[in-house]
Amino acid sequence: VNPYPENVEIPSILAEPEPAKTFRFLGGNKKSVLILVNDPHNDVSTEQGRELLRKIVKAVDLGTPDFALVNYANYPGTDFTAFHRFFKPELMLSFGVEISALKLNLTWQNEIILHGSTRIIFAPNLHKLDSDIMAKKSLWGNLQKIK
Repeated sequence: VNPYPENVEIPSILAEPEPAKTFRFLGGNKKSVLILVNDPHNDVSTEQGRELLRKIVKAVDLGTPDFALVNYANYPGTDFTAFHRFFKPELMLSFGVEISALKLNLTWQNEIILHGSTRIIFAPNLHKLDSDIMAKKSLWGNLQKIK
């Protein structure tokens, strides 16, 4: 006697789509502006870095409800596609997150990059940027173009 029933249908397993990543962020993202910082030791940055960021967002007329601020150090290996899927940014300011870390095949030449529908500006980590006059000037020039 065969203890195994015959002609049993084996259900096929469908590959489940990868769930969209979710992110903890500060702000309200009302104007679709994503700000990436990269600081493994602080929520956002050092006091100097946070003060600089306050000046930067004020310079482009953004308030906390307008942007989403994410510390990339909490999500190492996350690429631009995952951020884009979640935040749908029209503008992304990246402080201390390398293009290669975001798996973007782009080259930063101190000019705003248009990637799909997102304008992207790369700058050094906020704390370093605070004392880097040349990088600040470059960033400032780009910020003037997005106002």
